[in-house]
Amino acid sequence: MPRLLAECNRVLAPGGLILHVEQPQYSPEMPLFEQFMRDWDAFNNNEPFWSAMHGVDLKDVMANAGFSKADQFVVGVRAVVDRSIFPAAESEEQEDYGRAAVWNAYGAWKPVAKEMAA
Repeated sequence: MPRLLAECNRVLAPGGLILHVEQPQYSPEMPLFEQFMRDWDAFNNNEPFWSAMHGVDLKDVMANAGFSKADQFVVGVRAVVDRSIFPAAESEEQEDYGRAAVWNAYGAWKPVAKEMAA
């Protein structure tokens, strides 16, 4: 992943956007049940890299690849549920594992070079 992001930084045009959608990282604020559900999903859906992604500091990895932390962003993106397959959840306030998962969208804008901006 570090080499991939460094290559993305190399080929991305000034003013361009890099955007990835991935599993969210674990934090002290993330409930243990959510961590368990994400690890269960990683194991049972044969996703060997998801569990490792949970512990990665994406901001540091992106910064090491050349994307300034000031130009980075991270936001949760909720999946859209097909109501013809899944009924509505009891509560739309929390993540509904398996139906309306929350994914982690992260990325950065590549600054325009100063000589190009002038």
